[in-house]
Amino acid sequence: MNIKFPKINLDREKTQIEFTDNKNIQQDDEEEKEVLSITKWRSAEQQVCKILNYKNYNVKDVSKQNLGFDIEGIDPDGNDIYFEVKSVDNFGQSFIITNNEWSAAKDKGGKYVITIIKQEGNKLKVAFLKNPLKKLNMDRKCRQWVWECTNYSFDTQVFKLSKS
Repeated sequence: MNIKFPKINLDREKTQIEFTDNKNIQQDDEEEKEVLSITKWRSAEQQVCKILNYKNYNVKDVSKQNLGFDIEGIDPDGNDIYFEVKSVDNFGQSFIITNNEWSAAKDKGGKYVITIIKQEGNKLKVAFLKNPLKKLNMDRKCRQWVWECTNYSFDTQVFKLSKS
């Protein structure tokens, strides 16, 4: 499965979405405006879900569950599929995957897709990299160790905020 995403033009009343696999689909501007925003935190995953559901996938955002992927679901052929979403400022810039994402990619193999998404003005550009551990060159790097406190006692203080 080779997934490619379209160039989207918002200049017309009805927008023609031209996919690189030569399929043309009509979509109302109101729907498209909802799809075209990744400026909010965590919305890249939500926008990829909308794009995939629009392309006849049945997917949901599971990014808060720490599973090693952000989106899980079923592709149009009925197969399980898993997407890890990486939002970038420029295509070609490096991105990282965690040990958890690496393990999920290894476990899921060809069902695992790294999705790189970039917003350019009112357009989203998306690249789908299927089975990334077989196709991408990755270097293992140690960034830092951190200390995490998960259990502590405390006394709270309350402060009233005034409007300025």
